[in-house]
Amino acid sequence: MPRRVIRLKLSDETKTAQQLETVSSEYPDVSAGSYPVMQQPDGAGVLISLECKDKRHLECATARFLELIEGVGLVDCVVTVENDAQSILHDADEPAEQRTV
Repeated sequence: MPRRVIRLKLSDETKTAQQLETVSSEYPDVSAGSYPVMQQPDGAGVLISLECKDKRHLECATARFLELIEGVGLVDCVVTVENDAQSILHDADEPAEQRTV
């Protein structure tokens, strides 16, 4: 299933809870999750995972989430948005296709 992983330099995943809830209610076919992580090479402390069979809905949900966190001043916390990530954690052997935001 297509997935986007948004890597954030945050230590508290609750800072994005409201925005994630909004995306989940606006895009009910998108599965969304937030995961705290430690000791990531890029400094990420929270990973947001969005999955959906419909790539168009996935892109819209990703854009909406980024818009919502920008509205509360958290867009500078975005490290990368990874497209079709196989794993939510970085694997040194197989990096995900990504774009830096």
